[in-house]
Amino acid sequence: MSRMLRLQMSSCGFPLTFLLLFLTPLSSPAEKQWLHGAIRINSNISSGNRSMAQIADEATAAELDFIVFTDQLVARAEYGLWPLRHVVRYAREQPSIVTFGVERYLEQVRETAAQNPDLVIIAGADVAPIYTWSGMPFTENFTVHQWSEQMTVFGPDSAPFYSNLPALGNEAHGFFMPGTLLKLLPLLLLIPGISMYRRSYSSYADAQGNRIRIFDWPRMLAGIVMVAGGVLGTFELRPFTQSLGFDQYGNYGTKPYTQVIDYAHSNDALCFWSGPEQRMEQVKSGVHFLTVPQLDDIRFTFRHNGLAGIYPDNSTAYRPGQLWDYMLLEYVDGRRKVRPVAIGEVDYHGLWRVDGIQTIVHAEPNHDAVLQAIADGRSYAANITVLDRLRLTQFEVSDAAGTTAGLGETLTTGARTVAVRIAGTRSPDKMEFTAVFKLVVDGEAVASLRAPAEETFEIVHDVELTRDASMHYVRLYMGDPAVTFISNPVFIHRPTNADTP
Repeated sequence: MSRMLRLQMSSCGFPLTFLLLFLTPLSSPAEKQWLHGAIRINSNISSGNRSMAQIADEATAAELDFIVFTDQLVARAEYGLWPLRHVVRYAREQPSIVTFGVERYLEQVRETAAQNPDLVIIAGADVAPIYTWSGMPFTENFTVHQWSEQMTVFGPDSAPFYSNLPALGNEAHGFFMPGTLLKLLPLLLLIPGISMYRRSYSSYADAQGNRIRIFDWPRMLAGIVMVAGGVLGTFELRPFTQSLGFDQYGNYGTKPYTQVIDYAHSNDALCFWSGPEQRMEQVKSGVHFLTVPQLDDIRFTFRHNGLAGIYPDNSTAYRPGQLWDYMLLEYVDGRRKVRPVAIGEVDYHGLWRVDGIQTIVHAEPNHDAVLQAIADGRSYAANITVLDRLRLTQFEVSDAAGTTAGLGETLTTGARTVAVRIAGTRSPDKMEFTAVFKLVVDGEAVASLRAPAEETFEIVHDVELTRDASMHYVRLYMGDPAVTFISNPVFIHRPTNADTP
C-alpha cells in the first residue's frame, strides 16, 4: 500500500507544494513454474475408496502441486419394457455425485482446498452421457454398451453447472414450457373416460321394489382403458422431467457427446475424452457391460479440449499419423477451432499411486492459471517411471533470428528451418534409463533424440518444415508400443509469402 505525505512550504513569497510519495514494496506476481498434477481422481463419493482429505494428504506427500477431482456424475443403469419403459422398469444405481448431492460434493472440494492451501484443487466430474441396450432381458446376450465411454469435465465450482450436464440419470426436473403442457395432454383422456365409465351402468326398481343394475360392459371397459391410458401415458411421458433428446434404447451417434461438449464449452469448462482406447467387459447380475474404444467418436466431435494421451491402458492415438495428429492437423489447417490437447489421466480410485500418471503444466500456482495452462497445452504428461528418472525443463522452437516459442505457444517466422531445443534433468542414480525422445513434425516422425546420461542435459536439432501450409507443429513422445511420455506441441506460423531459408 502506498503512503502519501503532502507538505506545504513557502520560499521567496511563493508557495511550494511538495508531494512526497513513499511506496512500500509490492509483491510481484507469481512466476510461471513447472507444476505437477494428477487429473481424474475418484474419491469414495463415487467409485474410489479414499476420502478427499486422504487423497489430498497423499498428493501432498507425493509433492504434487494440483489435483483434479472428477467423481462419477451419475452411475445408473435403467431398463424399461416397451411401450411403458418409464413405468415398467428396473434400475440399478451406484454411488455418484448425483446420489451424494452436487452441492455437498462441491462443498467437500472447497473444504479440502481450504485445508490444503499449498495444493491447487479443482472440481470436476466424469460424465458418461449415454449407454445403450441390446438383447432381451434374462438372456445371455442382454448387454449394456459403452457404459464407460466417458468425458472428463472440470473447472467450474457451480452446482447448477453440474446439475444441468446432459447425461442419462441427470435430467433436470421442473415445469418446462411448452414441453410440460404437451406431455400432460394424455390426461385429457380422463374426461371422456370417466364420463363413459359413469354411463356404463344404470339401475331401476322392479315391481317388488328391488334395485336392478344393468352394466354396459364394453362401454365400461372402454372407459377404464381411456382412464388408464391417460394416467399411464402421462407417467410415461414424464411431463416434469426435461428431455435430453436421447435415451438408452436408440442409436444417436455422437449427439449425446456433442451435447456435453457444447454445454461445457458454453460454460467455460474444460472437456476431455477419457481413456480413448479402453476396453471394458464384465458381467454384473447377469447383465453384460461392454465398452469398446471410441476413437471415431473423438474424431468426429468438435469443440472438446482433447483427449487423455496417457492413462492406465494401451494407447495408439499418440503415434505419428494417428488420431491425435489427425486432429492437430485439422486445427492448424483451420478445420478444428479448439486446440486438441493431450493430458495424462491417472484414473485414481485408491488402488495405486495418486502420482502414477501426471500432467505437468507451466503456469502460476493458482486455480485459474492451471486451468488456462491445461487448455493452452502448456504441458506434458508422463508416468511415474519416467518422472522418477527424467524431468523436462524446456521444449522450445526458435529461428535464426532468436525468436522462440515454448509448449503451447506459436512461433511466427519466415524460416523454413527451425531449431528444436529439449532440456531437462536426470536422476544421478538412474542413468541406466534409456531416454529417447521421438520428434514428430506435422504428423510425421522425423527423428529419435537420445538424452545424454548427464544430470542436466540439452538436445538441439534442426527441423525443416516441408508441408505446404502456413501452420505447423512439433511435438515429442517417448515409449513404444506403450507411451510413457508425451508433450503437447509447439506451433509454428510461417506466413504464406515467407521465403526465408
